[in-house]
Amino acid sequence: MKKIILPFLFTAAAITSAGNLRAQSLQGLLNLFANTKAAKAENHAAGEVLTAEQLTASTWVYDTPQIIYSGSSPMATVAIATLRTQMNGISTAFGLKAGSDTITFLGDGNATMQNGEQTFTAPYTYDASNGTVTVTLTRKEATATFPATATAKDGILTILFDADTSMATLLKMAPELEENPSLLVIKAVVDKYPGIKIGATFKAK
Repeated sequence: MKKIILPFLFTAAAITSAGNLRAQSLQGLLNLFANTKAAKAENHAAGEVLTAEQLTASTWVYDTPQIIYSGSSPMATVAIATLRTQMNGISTAFGLKAGSDTITFLGDGNATMQNGEQTFTAPYTYDASNGTVTVTLTRKEATATFPATATAKDGILTILFDADTSMATLLKMAPELEENPSLLVIKAVVDKYPGIKIGATFKAK
C-alpha cells in the first residue's frame, strides 16, 4: 500500500493511518470538530510558480504535511484546524520522517521518492505555465495520474493535491483501501466540504 500512496506525496498516507480516528464514525469525528477548541488555522502563502529548472535543481526534503481549505464553511475551518494539529504526530506514526524523506524531480521526467530505506520512482510532467506537476503511477494493470500545484516561497516548496479527486483516484486504483476506516472517515469529510487540498511542504536540500 505504501508504494501506491507515496506519489500522493506522503500526506494522504499519513491521513489514512490516523490511528486515533480509526474507530470513530463520521458523526463522531464531526462532533470532535464541533467540540474541540482547535488551533486557529494559519494563513497559507501560496508562493510563486517555479520554472522547470528550479523544480529540478534541488532534492526536496519533506518538512510538514499541509491541509488547505478554500471554501467558506465555518465547520470545515474547524475541521481543518483540528486535523492540522494532529498531522505531525500521524505522519511520524506512519513512518514519515521530516528532514529525512525526500523527493527529487529529475530532468528525465522521473520523480524519485525516498522514504527511509525505500526508494520509489514514478514518471511526472510539469507545466511551468501554471505550476501543475502530475505524477503517474502504475500498479498491476492500472495506471492513474495525480495532478497537483507546486509553488515556492522563501525556499519552501509546497505541493497540494485536490483531496476529492485524488482520493477518488486512489480508491479506484487500490479498491482494498475502501476497507480502511480512517480513509473512509476522511473521505466523508472531504466529500462534505469541497475545496480541501492536501499535500506537503519541502525544503531544498
